[in-house]
Amino acid sequence: MRLLTLTGISKKVLNELIEYGIKTIEIRSAHNLYTLMRANPGDLLFLTYKSYEDITPGTEGVIARLRRKELGIRKCYGIEEETDECETIFARIQVEFVNVGRVIRPEEQEFGREFFVYLKVTFYEIS
Repeated sequence: MRLLTLTGISKKVLNELIEYGIKTIEIRSAHNLYTLMRANPGDLLFLTYKSYEDITPGTEGVIARLRRKELGIRKCYGIEEETDECETIFARIQVEFVNVGRVIRPEEQEFGREFFVYLKVTFYEIS
């Protein structure tokens, strides 16, 4: 199974997604935003706590269905003297837990492009 991948998602968020089944997440990392530009509601995504550069065969994570996606620009306040930019792009997504999985093989990583991995699905039973 080949899925678009979001990396660096906190373990707390992944655990809440597994426990409650649905989670809204705010994404600000550029590499994850590139990936989300390609994703549409209904698509399956692979979410993992590992960083973008550290995805290897055996990396574990959560398979989730994208329910909703909202892209926006947020104005930064109070830091104009500390930075050359005063706005950031973000995505707010709602995902629904489907299963857990393990990476068999990541595709070549190229910054500025969406990121895919090939997965082995680990069957998971919620009690």
